[in-house]
Amino acid sequence: MGGILIRCGCTKLHHRGIDGEKLALHVTAGGKRVPFLLAPDGRVLYAVSQQTAKSPMRAPQKRQKTQQDSDSASAEKTIATALAPMAAVAAFLAAIIGLITNWQKLGEFYESSPISVGAFTASAAGLISWVMIGKLGSNITSKRLLAVRLSSIAIVIVLYSLLVLWPNRCTLSNVCAPSDWEPFQLGSLVTPASAEEKEGLEILSMKVDVTRSSFILTRNAESIHGGFEEVERLALQFDRDMHHVFSAASCRGIGGERPIVDALPVWRSLLIERGRRDLANLLVDYKGYQSLLLHSGREAFIEARPTAAELATLMATKPELFSLLMRWMVECVGVAEPVLIWTLRNNTSRVLTLLNVDYIVLDVGQVKGAGPDTLDPIDVMPHELYHQTGVQERDINPHILLSPGDTVTIRIRYRLETTDWGFTWLIRPIFHTAEGVSSEGPEFKIFNAKRRLGSLEGGAQ
Repeated sequence: MGGILIRCGCTKLHHRGIDGEKLALHVTAGGKRVPFLLAPDGRVLYAVSQQTAKSPMRAPQKRQKTQQDSDSASAEKTIATALAPMAAVAAFLAAIIGLITNWQKLGEFYESSPISVGAFTASAAGLISWVMIGKLGSNITSKRLLAVRLSSIAIVIVLYSLLVLWPNRCTLSNVCAPSDWEPFQLGSLVTPASAEEKEGLEILSMKVDVTRSSFILTRNAESIHGGFEEVERLALQFDRDMHHVFSAASCRGIGGERPIVDALPVWRSLLIERGRRDLANLLVDYKGYQSLLLHSGREAFIEARPTAAELATLMATKPELFSLLMRWMVECVGVAEPVLIWTLRNNTSRVLTLLNVDYIVLDVGQVKGAGPDTLDPIDVMPHELYHQTGVQERDINPHILLSPGDTVTIRIRYRLETTDWGFTWLIRPIFHTAEGVSSEGPEFKIFNAKRRLGSLEGGAQ
């Protein structure tokens, strides 16, 4: 080893040992011992304590531990910084998955609680913005950072306001109204011979009463015997989705199970009046209804459902409660009989008296297949249709007087009298008056429900 010259204004210089190429030394100055390490090139590395001088390897170990502590703190900081964006992304993905899988329930919840949905969405947007701004903060100037923060706050406020106000947009702006579902009308499906007003008795429209039956009106080439035919005709079809919604103890439409929940208190009161509190106790909530349909067997539902007599009394005394039950039957169980709304106008110069309707049954058929359980509720002016060809005359009771230029709307429920399920008809109706004036409607097909529970007991009109 080469010699090392140490210059020191001290009293004594002591050599304490060799650590590799470093010398552990200490000097005595003014009666005090000052230990230190000396490099081979003469540089003083750092002063050490007496204990360190005796064990020169501990100082590097301490510095290594300090470095490890620093690395650990840095890793913890990195993990903590990453948790916020990970949580935001997870919440966003969870919201998207929930929206896809439960869009009906979420839509209903949003319509009923727009403030809660707006607050949740705005909070999520604010969290994501906060994370992104934190990432950008070190890369942009303070002025631009302030502008980004203000813009983010404005976006969150606008998003919250839109979500809260959107369900009430029509009421607030007064420029639109809620959109009701409208089935096809005669005027949109049949091309008139001329744009002039027809003389005599005119059929203005024919549409389905969707509040009283589970049928839809469309135009297709489906044959009443199965398969398809070349000519498209109006088709009155039982909604095939009813099989799925009834089997799942659910309802069609975006309302979800709301019609069930609204109807249960009315249904329970009818059961209590009937003396069947045991059945009423099964229908305390939706879970009880679900259990009745899915786990109590078919006979339990038939025994518990409202009878025609109960419905007739409820319709006469409490029409608002009757409408709740009717909505449940139409949207959640299925109403097996179609209800058509006919609109007619007197284009003559004299009073006309509507007497009857001739239903010319041109053809009948049957299309078998799986179908839903259905209910047969009461209605005004029922007309029976038998599964046979020929003319079937049905009275309009009471008779209707139509003054010149007057328009009348007639709701007719068609009782499809069959001995089996899946029966079909091809019909052309003709409305007659006492004065000899008549009006012929378009041909249309009827596709009945493919399985029935049977008629309600008692009180049917």
